[in-house]
Amino acid sequence: MTREQSTGGVVTVDWKAVDEDSAIQTPIGIDMPATIGGKCDFAPDPAAPGFIPFDDLLESDVLAWVYGEVDKDEMERQIAVMIEIDRRKREVYVDGTPWDAVPVDPVDPVDPVDPVDPATT
Repeated sequence: MTREQSTGGVVTVDWKAVDEDSAIQTPIGIDMPATIGGKCDFAPDPAAPGFIPFDDLLESDVLAWVYGEVDKDEMERQIAVMIEIDRRKREVYVDGTPWDAVPVDPVDPVDPVDPVDPATT
């Protein structure tokens, strides 16, 4: 938040909405939670009724200001769209090269009918 030093009135709130349960892939291949953000500007008037000085602010006060400026349902919709786009992209594209594939060594089959007991041999 940015505030006026003389009045303590908040003039800017930077906000971020994060879906901690999601994991979308960044352009460099790192999975991170879906996140959107923005900035709300305010013109505080210390003489106005309801003015809250900076030192007296609660998180709920600031959230109410942001939700008054930003549509919370729209934020959630945008995050859902990001998650859906990422899901579709992962269904279509696969990263990797053929020379990086690790060959799997065949496993010797064990005869389940006649197991060898090392204690008796």
